[in-house]
Amino acid sequence: MRDTRELVVTGTSYIVVYKIDGATVVIAHLLHAAQLYPPDTP
Repeated sequence: MRDTRELVVTGTSYIVVYKIDGATVVIAHLLHAAQLYPPDTP
């Protein structure tokens, strides 16, 4: 996903993938750190 940022949630094993759209934060994914990201897709 283009123009995204990643935020590691301190004290957890979660990562938030998000992007800024004007004054809005759009959360694209909430994933556990053990998951593969970005996914392997052709």
